[in-house]
Amino acid sequence: MRSAHLFNNLDQAYRDLKEMDRRKSEFVAITSHELRTPIAIMLGYASILHDSEQDPVKKGQLATIEKQASFLSSMVDMLLNLHELSDNTAQINLRCQPLALEPMLQNALSFTRNHSTYKHKVEVLVEGSAPPIVGDEVRLMLAFSNVIDNAIKFSSDGSTVRVSVQPQGNGVRVSVADEGIGIPEADLHNIFEPFYQVESSLTRRFGGMGLGLPIVKGIIELHGGQVAVHSKLGEGTQVIVDLPDAPPEERCMNI
Repeated sequence: MRSAHLFNNLDQAYRDLKEMDRRKSEFVAITSHELRTPIAIMLGYASILHDSEQDPVKKGQLATIEKQASFLSSMVDMLLNLHELSDNTAQINLRCQPLALEPMLQNALSFTRNHSTYKHKVEVLVEGSAPPIVGDEVRLMLAFSNVIDNAIKFSSDGSTVRVSVQPQGNGVRVSVADEGIGIPEADLHNIFEPFYQVESSLTRRFGGMGLGLPIVKGIIELHGGQVAVHSKLGEGTQVIVDLPDAPPEERCMNI
């Protein structure tokens, strides 16, 4: 009798948690969609005013507005991507096509949030024997731009970020290694959790919401791949992505 009562309580608690999680996801999705339009309008008008302004001081102020609105836009996009990847009821289809790794990674680098301001040396090295793969170019570029952006963000100006590609079984291994601040060993098992931050002071110093790596993991796993992170505090971090030569057939849609 007592065990049955305990089981009922646990079952109800589980259902309550699931409902809370559903409401949270719904709130994130609705809020993100509603924010997209006003942010796009702010960006558009700020860009128009910036281009027509002659006063250097006002031009600088408008550039600041553009930069902050762009940051907000990228955060909204991250929330929407996370919602899509974490929605267990959604059937996500990949727009699969043959992809050469080096140009795709170079494009991913150009899409990083820090592309216009970083002062790092970024090397992209592809072994001649590394084969092309089949995948969703837009989603893979999003994944790799997040990884490269983190490497740039958490390492000092003048340091080197190395992006390397080599054959791995029936696919490829992409490694992104930096010389940055590193991650404490005790935190490594949590870094793929949404909104997880290694340290609150880092959030204040570097910004961000802790969504990059969860989104990377979701995209790579959709392609049938895996992500691993190796890091040493004060010495840097290496993110390793193993991708098969093609995603599972049921994930691909014709384009």
